[in-house]
Amino acid sequence: MPEEKQVDTKAEKAAQKGSDPFLEDAGLLGARLSVPVWEVAGMMMAAGWAEGKQVSEAQFVKALAAFRKRGQGGGNIQA
Repeated sequence: MPEEKQVDTKAEKAAQKGSDPFLEDAGLLGARLSVPVWEVAGMMMAAGWAEGKQVSEAQFVKALAAFRKRGQGGGNIQA
């Protein structure tokens, strides 16, 4: 019986590191996660993300948490 060849793809390597290799439009991701449109817009502005920015769900959730923790008028966030 022949040995199966082990394939190392970018997705598999990212999964081993615990990151999400699949990117999605931040606006659509916010809608999918039921985040209000105004909050997504504010978070994207604070993070310096342009419309159409492609991010992983993990990146989005991290940026949203940082946005929610900052004070009102708190300026930019590290995302």
